[in-house]
Amino acid sequence: MIARIKFELSSRLYNLLHGGQKMVAVVSCDRWKGRILDDRLVVLALQRSGMRAKIISWQDAKVNYDKIDGLVIGSMWGYQNYLEELKEWFSRVSGKKMLNPIEVILANYDKEKQFRLLAEHGIAAVPVQMIAPGNEEVRGAVLAAMAKFGPDVVVKPSISGSGQDTFLISEQAIKNACSLDGAMPNLETINREKTLMVQPFMPEIDGGELAVIYIGGKLSHAVMRYPHIFSDEGVEHEVGVNQLEPEVLQICQKILAIPEYKEAAYARLDFVKTNKGYLVMEVEMFEPQLFYSRIEERDKALSSIVEQIKQRV
Repeated sequence: MIARIKFELSSRLYNLLHGGQKMVAVVSCDRWKGRILDDRLVVLALQRSGMRAKIISWQDAKVNYDKIDGLVIGSMWGYQNYLEELKEWFSRVSGKKMLNPIEVILANYDKEKQFRLLAEHGIAAVPVQMIAPGNEEVRGAVLAAMAKFGPDVVVKPSISGSGQDTFLISEQAIKNACSLDGAMPNLETINREKTLMVQPFMPEIDGGELAVIYIGGKLSHAVMRYPHIFSDEGVEHEVGVNQLEPEVLQICQKILAIPEYKEAAYARLDFVKTNKGYLVMEVEMFEPQLFYSRIEERDKALSSIVEQIKQRV
């Protein structure tokens, strides 16, 4: 709390004293505004470079975007609960210079389109089956996916985040799993308005999820994550980029070459390693945590994102 207050005061003072410089806003949300260290680090790095910067909430109707020259998406987490408002916000800021560009975001944040792009470009990803909104036979659709993928599956909305509305369905004694019967009331409710995606449960996730971060199309850093959706870990640690296997780097280059993603200023590419090789779990180009605070060469990564901002704003 004290660190956040000090940051707010020093940031406001800097912006007042440098009124002639361009203003960049790091976009958060009401819940997380000012609370996320990575957002604050980006603001401080921008100010060190001579630009004005601040953190705003996309949910704040009082924000005057006419006084903002560029937007950097930060901790906009929870947007999946406000999809109509999000679409309105996208329209409101469509003329603004954004990182990532709005075209990249629109091709990425809905995993239905994301996985379709991966399939179209022959990129190996965790298999998925989509259940369109309003399906009157959700149970049958999930059972069909289980027949295809195996008895243990993960079901969640195609637009989701932070493990919300994510169900591990299994009849076996797997931690945090539930039965299909137990999940059905929730799945039917969600599917009234949202697409559901069904994927095989990857037990290899217990060994970690590899997050590879690119800035400006160049490899920046990598982190091994142990997400807390189905475990109590919820931790990350840095992985040296020289430890990344050629297979991973080749897949990354294929993803970054997808036409819809070529203009991305940043990307976090998440992988799980299986006995058949690496599979893409997600391509994050909207509001991913980029883990600046978790890496040794923090200043180098921040300088790279600042350079991207300066080039594009």
